[in-house]
Amino acid sequence: MKDDYYDTLGVARGADKDEIKRAYRRLTQKYHPDRNPGDNAAEEKFKQVREAYDALSDPQKRAAYDRFGHSAFEHAGGAGAGGGGQPDFSSVFDDLFGNFFGEAQPRQSAPRRRVFDMQITFEEAALGCKKTMRLTLPGACHSCNGSGAKKGTKPSRCHVCGGSGQMRVSRGFFTLQQTCGECRGSGQIIKSPCAECGGNGMVESARKIEAAVPAGINDGEMIRLNIDGGDNEILLRLRVEPHALFRRDGDDLYLIIPVSMTTAALGGEVRAPKLGGGELKITIPPETQSGRVLRLRGSGVARLRGGGRGDMLCSVVVETPVNLDEEQKQLLRDFDASLKTSHTPKGESWLQKVKSVFNELAD
Repeated sequence: MKDDYYDTLGVARGADKDEIKRAYRRLTQKYHPDRNPGDNAAEEKFKQVREAYDALSDPQKRAAYDRFGHSAFEHAGGAGAGGGGQPDFSSVFDDLFGNFFGEAQPRQSAPRRRVFDMQITFEEAALGCKKTMRLTLPGACHSCNGSGAKKGTKPSRCHVCGGSGQMRVSRGFFTLQQTCGECRGSGQIIKSPCAECGGNGMVESARKIEAAVPAGINDGEMIRLNIDGGDNEILLRLRVEPHALFRRDGDDLYLIIPVSMTTAALGGEVRAPKLGGGELKITIPPETQSGRVLRLRGSGVARLRGGGRGDMLCSVVVETPVNLDEEQKQLLRDFDASLKTSHTPKGESWLQKVKSVFNELAD
């Protein structure tokens, strides 16, 4: 028995889209495989969270789930969060209720949907790019030109529904329509199926697909592509590689900058790498303490929605010199001896607090 999707995300049934999205982002960050290497339970939880979000973030899917629960997806062939086919909700409602009144029309088949993972670099996600992938996708069979019938033959009209794909059924004062069981809604019967595709009209083949990755996209987000005139729908789930220097939080970049004691005390300028190439000149103010964060506005990641860019937050780390010789050590001792209380206000304040604590313990 599957867990309730709302329980999986930890939200109430009346939660709005923003609450659902926030819960999804929080849980995917918590259970992401990159943060939990080798943890099968976390990986399974990550998949469950993605499946729940896929259902509840789409208004049509959510409405179906609220009414029919997991059976809405099972009726349509499975939720498909792991990479297979996705539910065709038009078939769920058509098969359950039919079309009231009117002339019967053959139901249009839903686009075939596939989900693929696409690996991109940190820079590609932040700056945008174009990626080319080779994917195995269904396409029209060349042997029968997609008809499903053996070469030299043609599909014939279904003798049960007359080619409409639907059957009219009377229920008291109402006339309902349901899918024809003989032709399964296609309106056609194939007496001599194509040997190449088995009568399906489709075959799997390797295809080259080009996708535009928008600047500012996040790990785990999807890009939707419609190909073959909309007959094939592809969802590319992005997997963003970590960066050696930068860390990302939303549209902001975080960078640790080591500086010498001299630069921290007197001020100066350091050079830092710029995302995508080049460098930034960062001014270190005099008397900068370790841990101070310098904000460079507009030097972060492009905002996916709303335009503009985030900021770069540079955390300063004052580096203690190592491998000193005796002369250098003596210079530091002399320098330390020359310092007065006013030169180290934080240290003096800390010592006063320590004395106060010891005095209280002595009393």
